[in-house]
Amino acid sequence: MGRFDFTDCPSCGAKDSMVLKTNVSKTYKSKNIAPFVMDDLQDHFCSECGDGIFRKLSQNKIRRAMAYHISLRLATITPLSELLTEEEFAKALGVSSRYVTKLIHQGRVEYAVHSSGLKFPIHSEVERLQEKW
Repeated sequence: MGRFDFTDCPSCGAKDSMVLKTNVSKTYKSKNIAPFVMDDLQDHFCSECGDGIFRKLSQNKIRRAMAYHISLRLATITPLSELLTEEEFAKALGVSSRYVTKLIHQGRVEYAVHSSGLKFPIHSEVERLQEKW
């Protein structure tokens, strides 16, 4: 899959204004989680308006980190009865546990992180994904 480099700004329309910046740091905030800093991101920034577009690798990294920080919060407020093992989750969806691990890693399934580091999908995600599929 090829890499797409922006030259013209899609926001303001300035010609040849997009510049690739690497090692960008950005602080992310959400109403339900503590702020956290993401480092080593790549972004195309407009030299005219300052707007930026993250590359796909950076977008995936941000999504995984956001899911992890949300999971830390969910671990403190989710009852144990709402948590499933990856095997139980996979069986309910009719997929492999390896696929469930991939969904968790990509941040596509809400999960709670146990203090030991184990990740447990949340039962309500089964219904959400069954409706989607």
